[in-house]
Amino acid sequence: EGPHDLYLASMRDLRANDISDAMGDMLTFAGTVPDVEQFEKFQLKQRKVNEKIARQDSEFFDSMVAILTDEQLSSIDRVRQRRERVRLSSILKSGNMMMPMASTVDLISIVRIVSIKDAERLALEPVLADYEASLTKQFRRLWVVSQESNKAIVEVLSTVDMPDLEGDVSRESIEQFMTTLQTTSQAIHDEYTSDFSRINEINEGAVRRIQEVI
Repeated sequence: EGPHDLYLASMRDLRANDISDAMGDMLTFAGTVPDVEQFEKFQLKQRKVNEKIARQDSEFFDSMVAILTDEQLSSIDRVRQRRERVRLSSILKSGNMMMPMASTVDLISIVRIVSIKDAERLALEPVLADYEASLTKQFRRLWVVSQESNKAIVEVLSTVDMPDLEGDVSRESIEQFMTTLQTTSQAIHDEYTSDFSRINEINEGAVRRIQEVI
């Protein structure tokens, strides 16, 4: 088997075990507010899954070095970064309460399909390299922020009685709970607003630099 076959096999095993286990925990939270200890255990599983995928990605790229051309090797770091952003984006969009407020747009996927002259594409390389480095750094930051902000929400909501929707519950208790949820979410968003908006700023700056080149 080649490196790619081994990588796919290891990812299938990871999905069938660690990822499936973490997703199962997440589904148990549906319609409930988990206690803080329970949520911390889930986040630990999330982090371990992320670390395992990162390790498998790294091993795969390392195994490819010996068979790549010099031209391919020159861009391997950016390919690694691109894969890291895809991985983090997938995790951030799954089971993270605050992420809808954050952009995870990656301009590289757009630039790759735009029809431009070879000379322009070559001139764009330094711009895109800087852009990808900044974007990857911010995705790493958002991963940390998502863990912090989600835990903060759970810590606040764990102190509030959640209405039993299957029982005899008053409209007032539901409204009180929803108000607490909205207030908490907004307060945490305000605390991390610069982190949530940073990707938009990076993208806007990259667009301006790209327009200057082409």
